[in-house]
Amino acid sequence: MKNSFLKGALWLTICALIGKVIGAFYRIPFSMIAGAEGVGLYQLVYPLYALMLTFSTSGLPSSISKLLSNSYAKNDYYLAKKYFKTSMTIIVILSAVSSVIIACFSMVIAKMQGNIDATYCYLAISPAVFFAGLVAGFRGYFQAKENMVPSAISSLIEQALKVAVGLVLAYLLRHLGVVWSTMGVLFGVTASEVVSFVYMYVLYMRDNTFKNLETSNINYSKKKIVSSVLAVSIPIAIGGLIMPITMMIDSVLIVRILSRTFSVGYSTNLFGLQSGVVGSLCNLPVVASIAVQTAILPKLTREQTSDKQATSSTISSAFMFVLIVALPVAVCYYIYSHQIIYFLYGKTFTLEQIDICARLIRYGAFNIIALSLAQASAGVLQGLGKIKTPVITLAISAIIKIISVIILVPMSNINIYGAEISDIICYGFAAMLNIVIIVKNVKFSFYKNMVKILLTSFFVGVIAVFSNFVLRKLVSANFSFLISGGIVAIIYSLILIGVIKDIKQEYNGKIVVNKS
Repeated sequence: MKNSFLKGALWLTICALIGKVIGAFYRIPFSMIAGAEGVGLYQLVYPLYALMLTFSTSGLPSSISKLLSNSYAKNDYYLAKKYFKTSMTIIVILSAVSSVIIACFSMVIAKMQGNIDATYCYLAISPAVFFAGLVAGFRGYFQAKENMVPSAISSLIEQALKVAVGLVLAYLLRHLGVVWSTMGVLFGVTASEVVSFVYMYVLYMRDNTFKNLETSNINYSKKKIVSSVLAVSIPIAIGGLIMPITMMIDSVLIVRILSRTFSVGYSTNLFGLQSGVVGSLCNLPVVASIAVQTAILPKLTREQTSDKQATSSTISSAFMFVLIVALPVAVCYYIYSHQIIYFLYGKTFTLEQIDICARLIRYGAFNIIALSLAQASAGVLQGLGKIKTPVITLAISAIIKIISVIILVPMSNINIYGAEISDIICYGFAAMLNIVIIVKNVKFSFYKNMVKILLTSFFVGVIAVFSNFVLRKLVSANFSFLISGGIVAIIYSLILIGVIKDIKQEYNGKIVVNKS
């Protein structure tokens, strides 16, 4: 258990960011190879793959991480082995069933979608669900040991191979038609999951945690072990489904409401800009909070069993790490909002669309902070053993979000911006509820470090505004954005390294004091 919590979170954040960048440029060359029809086929197939993957794995990796780390804290490695084997058995069954469903019903599903060519695409990606499920299980195993490196590296392997293998196959098969090119890209997903599984399995076989264990005299009930696994995994799985379901409701409500004022085509266009373009951009910096949510679960679980005095410092460090990423990045998103959109979509979007997206990003900057805190606080609650609490708070927040959409979007002076404001309300409310509950259970404070974070954000904002102002008088808007953004990124990175070192030293110091 040598890996620190912050180190693990950093590994997950860095690899996730690299993976996001790789994925962001994935569809551009593919669209050049297969055209709009190929992208359409891909979009027909991938959502079902994502849904079946959620069905087969959601909650179980976190369940493995929590139950194993709790057993490790009690030095009951035999029980940990039982939990892991039971969880992996459930994952194998669910993943295999999901893969078979996709393969066997591929033609039926393709006909329902109105494009029989999607049948072959479903067959190309169906094995990926099985291997992705196994990978998720092994990630939970290593996360329980507070070792986030295998999870980070395996996710990077998946992204890199998905792009490399998928695009190469799409290019080599292009002469056979669009369907074959799309099958090539989707088979790249399968290949990436197979290689990622091999990597994780090799690491698992080299690990000695469960090797040469003496047989325990304790009679572990299989029924009790299964019920323990499900008691943790089911609430987390339900929590993972709340927002996708809410987003589906959004997709129906927002377009219908906007269509009362605008045409259906224009309403769909606005929804696409808000959910697709701006949503994907604003989700990029949130990887830090997802990393914290993953890394803090086993850490707090162990501390609740063996070292409760360290809990307060761990929670403070978690929130500090999230905010030192989210707050300065949100400031930059707000300042560079127009230039970000113009740089990425200046040649394809109209001036009106650029202005709409820029304004949406300015709202989205606040949502970056709200969502980051909501995710991090949910991970803290799960680590404290309150598995159902973040599910309940998120469900309440999702209902408030839907109500906000119904109230705000019909307003003529707000319309599509109401969708973004409702996100801020939703995640802000969830974060507030979660943090209030955490404070009632654990005394922790991060006011001292908040000064560092606020000063960092202010300093980053000043540099961004000043450098951008000067450069725009000398070079074009795109060059100004690149140079100014580069300067800000370098300075921010140096400050970030220093602040994280301070947080780690303070955290380690408190742990030493508490243990002495």
